[in-house]
Amino acid sequence: MSLRKKTVLILCFSAVLMVALIIAASRGILFQRYVELEKENLALNARRLESVFAAQTERFASYARDWAVWDSAYEYLRNKDPEFEKENLVPDTFRSLSVHFLVFVNSSGQLVKASGYDFESDETIPLPDSIRVSLQRIAASDRNSVKNSSRQGILSAPEGLFLVAGHPVLKSDGSGPPAGSLFMVRKLDPVFLQGIAKQAGMPVSLLPLSSPEVPARMLLEAEETGGYANYRVEGGQIAGFVLLKEINGIPIAAMKFLLPRQIYEQGRRTLTLFVALFAFFSVCVIGIVLLLLDRMVLSRLYRLSAEVQAISASEDLSRRVTVDGRDELAVLKEKINHFLAALEKSTGKLKAANQELQDFAYVVSHDLKAPLRGISTLAGWISTDHRGSLDEDAQEKLDLLLVRVRRMNDLIDGILKYSRVGRSREEMVPVDCNSLVSETVDLLAPGENFTITVQENLPTLVADRTKLGEVFMNLISNAIKYIDKPHGIIRIGCERDGKGWKFHVSDNGPGIEEKYHEKVFQIFQTLGPRDTPGSTGVGLAVVKKIVEQMGGEIWIESAAGAGTTFFFTIPFRLSEAELH
Repeated sequence: MSLRKKTVLILCFSAVLMVALIIAASRGILFQRYVELEKENLALNARRLESVFAAQTERFASYARDWAVWDSAYEYLRNKDPEFEKENLVPDTFRSLSVHFLVFVNSSGQLVKASGYDFESDETIPLPDSIRVSLQRIAASDRNSVKNSSRQGILSAPEGLFLVAGHPVLKSDGSGPPAGSLFMVRKLDPVFLQGIAKQAGMPVSLLPLSSPEVPARMLLEAEETGGYANYRVEGGQIAGFVLLKEINGIPIAAMKFLLPRQIYEQGRRTLTLFVALFAFFSVCVIGIVLLLLDRMVLSRLYRLSAEVQAISASEDLSRRVTVDGRDELAVLKEKINHFLAALEKSTGKLKAANQELQDFAYVVSHDLKAPLRGISTLAGWISTDHRGSLDEDAQEKLDLLLVRVRRMNDLIDGILKYSRVGRSREEMVPVDCNSLVSETVDLLAPGENFTITVQENLPTLVADRTKLGEVFMNLISNAIKYIDKPHGIIRIGCERDGKGWKFHVSDNGPGIEEKYHEKVFQIFQTLGPRDTPGSTGVGLAVVKKIVEQMGGEIWIESAAGAGTTFFFTIPFRLSEAELH
């Protein structure tokens, strides 16, 4: 992965991490604040609903006070004048007061009149006995109460909940003693709740405390928070609850109200917008940082790397890298150029030394081969012209001389071949190993007593064909040369091995002891007799040098008497320096 890609990935990961942290922090701080505001808004609306309900209660209490401080009502309780009923206890009165019952109780606690009317169905209705008993009890308890004192609240009955407002009946000037009590009763029906909901501006419903919709901690939370419970989410709305108590202070019901989650949605939209803007600005900042980093660092570093790679590929050590600036990259440039100058100087000396060594090798080979040719020629003449006059011992020594001359000549050729490996450069071309091995076997012509098996579908490599052919030539000829069996078997194959191809050349020869596995690759080292024709100890040294130059390695797996297998590897891709 390039440095640019790594930098982009690091910056992107940093941005994603920052956005994730911002989202977590926002949800924990900003969004939580919106939730708290939603609760505060719920509490505000709960108090408003309580105020609306209290205003309705006070309205009925005001009606009760107005009627109770009235001479005709005072006389009605004392004399029970039928004309009062005809004039006042009529449907229009109930409609205008918006009450269902008008109840008169005398000072003795006896019911004088309980008139009821349902203005929705336009019918008279009876006062529930439970309400009558409760009102008589209230009137009896208020008999000795302070003048002008009133009572209002809620009464519970099997028929439902009723809002009650009562007041002692006095004369118009407020004097007494009270003739009794007047009660106005309104059932908390849907019409009443609709009026409450309209004034409060939100849906309202009445629930008994036993309803599953009422929170289990309703009573406790109502005492702690002043009359409402923590909200509960119902779809896109939240629900709050206001506790209702009987006239004697006992909790009996709850008013449930619903509010849209406007604050919550506003918080969610704000958070989404904030995260989107933060992500957008993060992308912009990353882009700017990446642009500046690319112009000031990455591009210069990339150019420095490209120039060093180009110098390495061209092997032109006279070239220098060029990076502007006065920072650490400029210092690195100077150090690289200083290293290139030193390397150029050392390489020049090495090339001069190699050239001298090559010249020396050619001179020595020429100077050595000339006397050897003379010795070989003279020995040949003597062997031919004077064979009859030489005894058997002299003829044997003359033949040994010719063998030693030929071995000396082979050694000189081996030295030249070994010295040329690594200096000569051939064109790197695709090489079909099946074709190359087949040509090598045909060239060696091993004879009928040898069976050479070549694996099908050997790979095609991009390599120096001449040098790769020399590797196979030496390994196969080495196997042919040393097999000690009447019938020799040689196998050649290849397989994938990690990052390269692993070739093998195996035989059924005498094998090689493990202590000689490294020695056979050293120059002039041979395990056979030194006078064996063609055994110079150079071939495997040349093979090792060629394989290592290609970036591979070579080794032996063998044991005495168990045959020998030579393994060597060649990477899938040669380096660029090796392709030039």
